[in-house]
Amino acid sequence: MGAKEIKKRINRVCCAIFIFIGVCSILTVAQTFSYPFASLLLGDKAPVREVYDNLFTGFAYVVSYLIAFLIYKRAYVKHYVSPSLSLNLGKNPIALMLASLAIVFTASHIAGYFGAGSPSFIEYHGHSIILLMFTTVLVPAFFEELFFRGLILTNLLPLGRSFAIIASGIIFGLVHGNHDQIFFASISGIVFGWLYVETGSLWCGIIVHMFNNFIAVAETVFIGSLRYADAMRVCMLIELTILVCGALALIYLLLRRKQERSRLHNSCFGSVSCKLLDGGVHYTLGEYMKGFFSPAMIAFLCYVLINEIVYVTLF
Repeated sequence: MGAKEIKKRINRVCCAIFIFIGVCSILTVAQTFSYPFASLLLGDKAPVREVYDNLFTGFAYVVSYLIAFLIYKRAYVKHYVSPSLSLNLGKNPIALMLASLAIVFTASHIAGYFGAGSPSFIEYHGHSIILLMFTTVLVPAFFEELFFRGLILTNLLPLGRSFAIIASGIIFGLVHGNHDQIFFASISGIVFGWLYVETGSLWCGIIVHMFNNFIAVAETVFIGSLRYADAMRVCMLIELTILVCGALALIYLLLRRKQERSRLHNSCFGSVSCKLLDGGVHYTLGEYMKGFFSPAMIAFLCYVLINEIVYVTLF
């Protein structure tokens, strides 16, 4: 029975992912066909086209996530669990956010060491930077957290906290769809999931996600605008500051755990808010593995594999 229940929930969240992918694909095709009409209305100058492309892309992502979210909620209303957007962030939210950010940056460096996620050398100015803040910082930070942690992780929690965090993180990585991002995005997804469960609110994850994306955009702008050596110094200073603060925050959390171990039993670092707990049901590793590879998940993995083949062929 355990594997069947896991399969049911994995099938549900995979259906939501397919809805997101489908709606986003339809809107992308619509964007392509809209160019002649957009050119007539807005003109065909490069800056105008860039603004249109970025705003349409941001709009497509927002609509796709919201439609998938709302359909899931309506289709599985009897089993649906609402995400937590509580402003009560539990204990030590700042330390948790700093530690999470440092782990995400460490994963980024590991991915970069193996050749994934190479820095961009595109030059950005003025309106381009503002558009990047919208499409790369604001939209992904809020709507990805709402969808992957607020919907997927929350509705996998009855299967166990650890499974929900890891499974939703892996799904988050796979949705990115190419080998340059899967590892880093999966680790980030697991960290954001852990942060969500620890604080009992999406807001900490949104803030960390937003700040991480902001730093990535800022470094891209520095590399494209400054001399390479100067840009590397600025980026190194930023990242070193984040890593040092994160390491200190992690040490602080570990010390707090040691002090509070006798009083708190559900926390990874002695700071969980206890608002997001699983249903107390835990399965064997074999049941988790068998349940995770549900029919919908296998179909999703086939999609990811095809996407990777296309990515490698084109790039």
